[in-house]
Amino acid sequence: MISSMPVIQTKIQPSRRIRVALVDDDASIHAAVRLIFEKQAANWTLEDYLDGRAAVRGIPQTRPDAVLMDISMPEVTGIECTRQIKALLPRLPIIMFTGRSDNESFVASMIAGATGYLIKPAASFDIVSAVSRTLDGLPALSVETQTGILEWLRGLGENMASWDLTPREQQIMLHVCANRDEDEIARLLGISPGTVHGHMMKAFQKLGVHSREEALRKFVGLAGD
Repeated sequence: MISSMPVIQTKIQPSRRIRVALVDDDASIHAAVRLIFEKQAANWTLEDYLDGRAAVRGIPQTRPDAVLMDISMPEVTGIECTRQIKALLPRLPIIMFTGRSDNESFVASMIAGATGYLIKPAASFDIVSAVSRTLDGLPALSVETQTGILEWLRGLGENMASWDLTPREQQIMLHVCANRDEDEIARLLGISPGTVHGHMMKAFQKLGVHSREEALRKFVGLAGD
C-alpha cells in the first residue's frame, strides 16, 4: 500500500466529516485504507463494498462524499460500476484506485466519469490527498498517470492526422474505449445505431483493424501503427 508516488498536492482537511466508499474485492485493501483514515483523517468513515454489483445497489442509497474504485473485479468491472453510479449520481467524485497503469484503462475510466486515477501501491498521504482534491472539484492523478496521459495525447495527436478520422469517428471511438455498444452510443449521440455502425466501420478501416478490441488497442496507443 505504501509507495513514493505522489499526487498533485492540495490542502488536506482531515477534520471534515467525510464518508468514503471503497469498492474493491480484496479485503486487505479495505483494512489498509481504514487504517490510513484512522491515522491521517480520524473523522473520515469508510463504507465497504467487495463487488461492483453491491456498490451499484448500495452507493445510490448511502450517497457517500467520494468513492475509491478498483477496476479489476469479477462480474461488474470498476469501469462499468463507475458508469452506472455516475448515471445516478453525476456529481459524486469517483477515484479509480487500481493496479492497472495502461492507457486503455485510464481512458475508459475517464470516459465512464472518473475524476481521479491512483495506481496501487499508493502512499497513505496520497490517498487522503486525492479524496480531498476531488471534494474540492479538482482531478487527482498520480504522477505515473499524468506522464502516461501526456505520452498518450502526444501519440494520439501525431497519429490523428495520418488516421484521418472525422470528428464524429473520433467521438465514436472514445465511446468504444468505454466499451459502450452501438445502441448505447446511438442513444448518447442522438443518432441511429445504423449510423453509428457506419461511422465505426469507416473508423476501423482507417485504423487498419477488424474488431472493436483491435480498434481500442490501436486508438489508445497500445499497438503499433
